[in-house]
This record gives sequence, structure tokens and C-alpha cells, in this order.
Amino acid sequence: MRLFTVLCVAALVVAFAVPAFAETQNIKVSGDIKAAYVYQKNMDYTDSDKNNQNFFVQQVGLNVEADLTDNVSTYVRLINERDWDGINSSSTNFDIMLDEAYVTLKEMLYAPLTVKLGRQNIWLGKGFVMGNAGVSQWALGSLPSTVQEFSDLTAFDAVRATLDYDPWTIDLIYSKIIESNVASYDDRDLYVANVGYDFTKYDAEAEAYYIYAHDKQNRTAKGKTNNLHTIGLRGSMVPFDNMNIWAEGAYQCGEYRTSAVDETRKAGAVDAGIDYTFADVKWTPKVGAEWIWLSGDKEGTNKYEGWDPLFRGKFDNYITDFRNITKVATQGGSVGAANDYGMTNQQSVAVFGSIAPMTDITMDARWTYLWHDQKLTASSDENKRLGHELDGKVAYDYTEDVEFNVMGGVFWPGKYYESPNNKAASQIVAGVSVDF
Repeated sequence: MRLFTVLCVAALVVAFAVPAFAETQNIKVSGDIKAAYVYQKNMDYTDSDKNNQNFFVQQVGLNVEADLTDNVSTYVRLINERDWDGINSSSTNFDIMLDEAYVTLKEMLYAPLTVKLGRQNIWLGKGFVMGNAGVSQWALGSLPSTVQEFSDLTAFDAVRATLDYDPWTIDLIYSKIIESNVASYDDRDLYVANVGYDFTKYDAEAEAYYIYAHDKQNRTAKGKTNNLHTIGLRGSMVPFDNMNIWAEGAYQCGEYRTSAVDETRKAGAVDAGIDYTFADVKWTPKVGAEWIWLSGDKEGTNKYEGWDPLFRGKFDNYITDFRNITKVATQGGSVGAANDYGMTNQQSVAVFGSIAPMTDITMDARWTYLWHDQKLTASSDENKRLGHELDGKVAYDYTEDVEFNVMGGVFWPGKYYESPNNKAASQIVAGVSVDF
């Protein structure tokens, strides 16, 4: 009787499993492995204790894609991130993290509509406002704290509906950023509407977006919540062969609220740049320039004017973009305040360039000068000059699936930083990445 029962159960499993697998048209398994050596010196701008460190990190990703029908597909990405021999320092070093897991439904309801449901990457335009889930997700991995920006954990739990009316594209997105205890009513939700248009002339594009972030966690003593509205416009064009011009501007309003603060918001940001490629010149040199403005909170007003970076995915510098985020920089012996980190209250100008001396080798460099948009205090003797940074990278495509690279940056603090917290900070990363 027991044998008969086992056979019946097995028959039922096969009966249910066969139709399920029969609907799968195609399954693809892929992945990537990245390993790197990291050397850092004076990340906090002091060198009193020979302040340097070096270590190895490794990231492994495994992807599974399945086409169920012509219009239904799934995607899952699993990641492990750790430093070598990290088992001695953390019990989570060998944890497997879920980075992405979503279903794509094409032509849902009618032809132009595509819906993605689940954990997914979301990148708008150049990623100036939205492209990376940020430090709260990076910290879920096991990378050392000073290089958490390397993390591949960048996805959002979201529903995304895309309407493709070529040349128009409309994106509607809802994302659950934080889901807290139901009884506490302190979630954080994100709502996005993005409209884009491709122009045939001048190889141009433009898009307008509206982002609403409703944060119930930070609220006043009377229960008033944070409401952040971001309205932006972005565009790029190729006015002449090999020249590219882009610009993006955004305005923020709403309320900035904590247990001690209840102010209206008024903030802004601009990213504008130009580059030119000398396509007919040996080594194909490329040069460009860029200006970025992120408004800061001005002392003595009843408005909060500091730019909220939301979920910025566009990073241009190896050190200063992550100042007081993963690279803890001090001034006068104290950690910088909320208005003193690398993605707010800052202006910068940069010049950059690249060359390809060989078919499989590219070299690029970027010099950036940075200063505070607003002084952090009302003190008249506080200097706004943050300093300047030089970054460079050399990449060698060993094969089409294997890349070796060396990238490094040096930041020289400006007069805003006072002795002994004004030593140059440097970082070098040498790594290899393999896709399979």
C-alpha cells in the first residue's frame, strides 16, 4: 500500500509539472564574477595613525531568465558580495542576496503597454535623480563600509508600466521603499511619472518627470509627515557630428519634517555638460566639460533648501561623491551634518577626456573642482571651498567577456577642511570582471 501511495503521488507531481514546464519557451542562465584589490589612504582626511588599508573584494551574480510565452518572461538575479576571508569578520559574508526578481508582461491589455512587477532596477535618463536604491540597499551586502558604493544591490521593489507610443514613451512607477510595522503607519512610498520623446532631427531626446516621495517615518511631534515633490526636465542633442550636449534641471518642493523641524521645501539641481569625440584622429580622443549644482540649506530662513538626492545613480567621482556617505570625511574633528555630504549642498565643475591607444584599451581621466553651495553655519569665516579631485581609469578588454581595469582617485581638501583633517585622500582599485 505504501508503494502504491508513493507511485500515485509521483504520478500527480509529474502530471502537474509537465504542463508547467511545457509553457517555458526558453531558459537562459548567465552570471558574472568580479574580484578587485582595493587600497585606500586617509579616507577621513587624517594621517595621524598611518591611516591606510588594503583588502580584496569579490562579487558574484547569477541570473536566470525564462520566456514563458511570447509576451511573458521572468528574471531573477542572486548576488553574493564580500571581502576575502571575510568569514572571520562577519557571519553574513556568504549570504546569497536577492537583487532582482520580476515578471515582464508585454502587450498587457493592449499592444503598447508593458508591465514589470517585482524587484527591479529603475534608471531614468542619466540617473541624475533616479537610478540606484542607495546606501540602505548597499549595506545589505557584506562589502567593507568604505566601498559599499561598489555594491550591485541597487534594485527597487516596484511596479512599472511603460506605454510605448514611438516616438513617445510614458513610464508610471510605484515603489515601496520602506515597509514597516503595519500598526506604526511609517512606510515610505515613491510615485513616478516620466514622459520621454525622441526627436529625429539632431539625434535629440527630451523627457519630463514628476516624483512624489511620501515619507511617514520622519514626522513632527504632531504626526505631520514628509512630502517631497520633484519636477524635472532633461534633454540631450547632437548638434554636430561627434558632439553631444546635455542638460537636466529639477525643482523640489513640499515639506521637510523631523521631530524637531517643520519647514517648507525649496530646492533645486542642475547638471549640464558637453563632450566632443575626434573620430578621425589617432587614438580617438574625447574631451568634455560638466557643471553640477545641488542646492544647499541656507542658514537663518524658515525654508529647507537642501537638495534631496532621492535615488541618484549617476556618480562621477570616486571619492567626493560619497563624502560622508561611505567615505566619512571630517572637518574640525566632527562628522559632517546632513547638509555636508557628497550629493547635496554642492557645486562642481569638471573637465574630462579619454583615449583609446589600442583597440582593446581605453584610458580616461576627470578633474573636478568642488565647493559648498551654502555655508553650513552663519559664521562669516567659514570657507566654502571643498577641494579638487583627479580620477582616472585604464580598462583592457582581454576578451569580449573578460575585462581588466585599474582605477584610482585623489582628493585634495580645500580650505574648508582644517588641520589635522585636511590630508589628501586616495583610492586605487585594480580588478577583473568576467561575464558568462
